[in-house]
Amino acid sequence: VGLVADVGRRARALDTVLRPDRLGAEGVVVPRGGDGRALGEAARRGAVVGLIDLSALPGVAIPEGVHVALIDPPADEQSAAWLRARVAGHHMHLLFGPDEIAFARDVVESSLDLRPLAAALWRAIAERGALDLTGEGEEVLERAGSFAGRYAVASALLVMADVGLVSLSDEVVRPLPVTERRDLADSPRYRESLDRLEGARRFLGVVHDMDLAGAVDAGVALG
Repeated sequence: VGLVADVGRRARALDTVLRPDRLGAEGVVVPRGGDGRALGEAARRGAVVGLIDLSALPGVAIPEGVHVALIDPPADEQSAAWLRARVAGHHMHLLFGPDEIAFARDVVESSLDLRPLAAALWRAIAERGALDLTGEGEEVLERAGSFAGRYAVASALLVMADVGLVSLSDEVVRPLPVTERRDLADSPRYRESLDRLEGARRFLGVVHDMDLAGAVDAGVALG
């Protein structure tokens, strides 16, 4: 299985590069928030080639005997700790280099730098007046956010609600009248996101020299 920073953007490689059918294996993708049951079931049926989003590792048990390829690096120490915990006892191949580190940094920027995303979402919401988050509206927001991902879109909406730009109720997002300038920095969620972004930037600056297969640091909470 390959571990990647964004399975949505890397998934095409499963069919074009890894080619499970050519290997007589079943292909499985475990997205962010996935629990990995499909991976375990596929492994019990036979050979499996999969892609796992690094953010999904807390909910994934990698089956015994499976080789692990670290295609993209983790973006922070907690993600690295989950990686070490999950690959313990497995053969892990470190495949990332400068291009993959840059890709992981791009994923982090698009997920945690919420100001550009919030601006794009605001334009889409203001144009429509209201968007149903359970139907077409979800697709509209994902397109407006350049497919930054559901987690990033949800985070940006919550930040916008914090500062009074939108209302979120009954799974509908609506623009609120704005009579004065609103600053996203007034949202604790936004400030927390920036702190995480700065931490990820620092981590990715030195990740190439880290021991990512070593023992889990007891000082890092796996939660």
